[in-house]
Amino acid sequence: MPGGAARGFARRGACNARTRSQRRTETKLLQICRATALAAMLLIPALAGAHHGWSWTTGGNIQLTGIIVETNLGYPHGTLVIDADGERWTVEVGQP
Repeated sequence: MPGGAARGFARRGACNARTRSQRRTETKLLQICRATALAAMLLIPALAGAHHGWSWTTGGNIQLTGIIVETNLGYPHGTLVIDADGERWTVEVGQP
């Protein structure tokens, strides 16, 4: 039976045979994937905050009186085109 045990060991070793270089490459790829996922998790909320920030409106409200001549309720925000005394204004509609 010693010959059978040796053959079984050789077969198992052949299935899982990876070189040290292959294991190092796999480890580096895993580290890169983890770093990329972490960067995405940290960056996406910052980008969303920059997109949805309304800090530039701290100067107070602006009143614009006119006739709405065009609307677009598309992605990511709706817009209105308003005719105010012959001048057309495009207004981006934010969330309430």
